Amino acid sequence: MKIIIIFLIVFSFYGCKNYNSKEYIENENIVIKEIIPQLIQFDNGANWNKLDTKPKVFLSEKLFVVYKPKVNHEDIYRQSEKEEKRLKKIKETEMKNFRPFALNLIKERKLKYKIEYPNLKIEYVEENVKIKKFKENEYGHLVISRIIFNKNFDTGYLAYSFFCGTACAWGYTVEIKKINGKWEITETYSGGIA
Repeated sequence: MKIIIIFLIVFSFYGCKNYNSKEYIENENIVIKEIIPQLIQFDNGANWNKLDTKPKVFLSEKLFVVYKPKVNHEDIYRQSEKEEKRLKKIKETEMKNFRPFALNLIKERKLKYKIEYPNLKIEYVEENVKIKKFKENEYGHLVISRIIFNKNFDTGYLAYSFFCGTACAWGYTVEIKKINGKWEITETYSGGIA
């Protein structure tokens, strides 16, 4: 039993050190900048380049770490056996990939750099302003989790929510991969849209 406890303590210490290392945070910053348009479905919307002014997105200045699986197998209405198996696999995959959050190995942190896009204005805000009435050209409020990377920094997992006004929101847990030098969402595990 003592060996297991010592192993867990050493593993936890190593994990915290790794998740907050300069290399880890630099990789996280690169991904966040590249992935924002995909998280807000920016490229799938209107042609923003034709607008007179840039749409504004409010970005939470903190990367959160609280993770609750958005698929609760026990609460799902009776589905087909195939659907039940699929949902169970999603839940198991999420629990495995987001385990560092559950073990409290990753800490919240503030974004300490500015993100710039030619056709989008980013404004940093505290998280508590996410539910509000947006003015014209205010596109919404994005909240992103810290990213859990593999050891090669070519695959990661994150959760996010985007609030675009009253009864307008979406959020998912996703897998991201570096493909041809660019980060892309490659798998969506669970979430929803309002």
